[in-house]
Amino acid sequence: MPSEKRPVFVDPRHLQDRWRDGLVRVEVKRPRSVQHNALYWSQLHEIVASGATKYPTAEHLHDAIKAEMGYVSPVYQLDGSVVFVPDSTAFEKMTQKDFNAFYERAIELIQTHLGIDVSQLERAA
Repeated sequence: MPSEKRPVFVDPRHLQDRWRDGLVRVEVKRPRSVQHNALYWSQLHEIVASGATKYPTAEHLHDAIKAEMGYVSPVYQLDGSVVFVPDSTAFEKMTQKDFNAFYERAIELIQTHLGIDVSQLERAA
């Protein structure tokens, strides 16, 4: 563990009545990178705008990528059949570490299945 010191913000509302217990729970969270998320979405929008896919929107392409990678949840219909709905990659649903892995797999998928050189898109973003 690094020995560097960093400022810590603790919301005072979380400390009310807890100081008497002698214990305070601290949760360390690293925020998602807004820039990384924006890069991903700009790449999807550029792919769709280029006409290189059959998907009409970046959101449709995103759903197809999630489905191909297994980021889905089953939904059981009333008739007993099962459909799979793409999971969320929203900031509160996925850590930055998880998004890094998702992004790398998504880029690999785009390159292998769609034949698009994503490194060319990154320069344009």
